[in-house]
Parts: sequence; structure tokens; C-alpha cells
Amino acid sequence: MAEVEVDDDDVKVLLTGGAGSIIKSLGEKFDKVNVDIRREKEMMRLRGPKGDVESYLKEINLILRGGEGKSVVDIVVGADDKGLVIGPKGATIKKFEQEHEIRINLLDKSDRLRLRGDTDNVEAARVAIER
Repeated sequence: MAEVEVDDDDVKVLLTGGAGSIIKSLGEKFDKVNVDIRREKEMMRLRGPKGDVESYLKEINLILRGGEGKSVVDIVVGADDKGLVIGPKGATIKKFEQEHEIRINLLDKSDRLRLRGDTDNVEAARVAIER
């Protein structure tokens, strides 16, 4: 068993996308690992075979925290610029995600975007967004 601290923004990142969500993808890859997200405790509990749990945990940490060629970068977006960056029905953010092969999340409790993906792609997207 392993536990990972996750805040609301982390949970949103893991669950967004329905059938294409990170949790769903990892669940298919590590089908013997049981995942229990406890929002009230800001924790995710993993249970299953030790090797699978360790591998799952490593992937979750890379996604949420970065490392090994992956980056997580926050960008402050002013309230006036939020709509421009998001675009109609999220079209602009989706475009950035597709062009740079990254994930972008608008953090709920602030005026920040969180970019996740390969380090070079995240940096290119950050530069493009901040123009």
C-alpha cells in the first residue's frame, strides 16, 4: 500500500477527461492496483502488488510533480486575460494542448494555469501563452 498527498487541483487533473483521464489510463496499465481518492483527507491510497503499486506511484509523481524529463509549471494569468487564454468553450487551451502535446489546467482557487508534460513542450507552451 502507498499513499500520495493530492489537493483538489491534483484530483481534477487525474480525473478530467472521462475515458481518456489519467486515472483511467493508469488503471488500464496497472489493472491490479486499486485506487481510492479521499478528497476530504487530500490523499490517494494505492493498494495491490508491491511492484505495480511502486510503478503506479512513480508515474503519478511524475505527472503531478515532474522529474525525469517531465515538468509541471504554473503561470499566473490575470483576471482580464483568463478569457483570452481559455478561449470560447476552452478552444484556445485545447489548441495549446494539442500543439504542444501537454495538459493545461486552470487552477480553481487562483488565477493560475498549470502546464504538465515533457519539459521542452511545457517551456514552449509557456512562452507561447505568455506572449
